[in-house]
Amino acid sequence: MRHNNLTSRQKRALRLYTGYLREFLREVRENQGISQEDVAVKARLGTKVVGRIERGENEPRLSTILLIGQGLGLTPEEMFEKWSSFLQGKELKTPRKLLDRFFSEDGKKQIEIWEEAE
Repeated sequence: MRHNNLTSRQKRALRLYTGYLREFLREVRENQGISQEDVAVKARLGTKVVGRIERGENEPRLSTILLIGQGLGLTPEEMFEKWSSFLQGKELKTPRKLLDRFFSEDGKKQIEIWEEAE
């Protein structure tokens, strides 16, 4: 993901978002008792991709997040529902509207592409 044209506020929002995303993915995976490698295989990703994302070494694209959701046995709708519930307990210092606006259009496009591929 390129961030050349983002404001510093948007970059901070992105860092916050990806930090919570890593925590969320790890929590869902661990609650299901699935290894990182198993998720990667089911998602058809490289075996180290999930671990890199969870450790914050990679900043995943939405398509990769949806593939990981698929590896966890979740539909895009279930993934976003769980994500919304997860964020309810978090104190967001960045306005939620900024996060929603920043990710919504890309998210809609990626979901449409993913659903068409099924």
